[in-house]
Amino acid sequence: MVIAFLLNPEMPLKLGIQLQDKLGKYNKDRTGDEKIGIRIGLSSGPVFILNDINNNKNLWGPGIVLARRVMDVGDDLHILITDRLAEELISLSDEYRGIIKLVSEYEIKHGQIIKLYSAHSTDFGNPRIPEKIQSYIASKN
Repeated sequence: MVIAFLLNPEMPLKLGIQLQDKLGKYNKDRTGDEKIGIRIGLSSGPVFILNDINNNKNLWGPGIVLARRVMDVGDDLHILITDRLAEELISLSDEYRGIIKLVSEYEIKHGQIIKLYSAHSTDFGNPRIPEKIQSYIASKN
């Protein structure tokens, strides 16, 4: 699913945290396949509203593509953020400096190297390094 925020760089992170809170409450009394997992990729960049062949509105653009690639790196409960958005958020408040941490550089599609950050605290997120990044780091050594 794609959700785009056209004006406020804080809203994607706030929504991700709220979504994890609600899913945590939902999953609390469930087991196995009844639980819903989630991984979140956040990015900033150009996003365009386009009509598809059936005249339905769709979102597309480099901001969406990069968020998808970042999400694909994560494991359950990760909130991974591209460097551009993470650095913008960190510059806004002490709260963000406390919850957004650099994870590693990572090579995504077409050999592009990006810095990935993770948002987590004791209440949300996943503090572990994603398995794909662990494998990437191991392959470089």
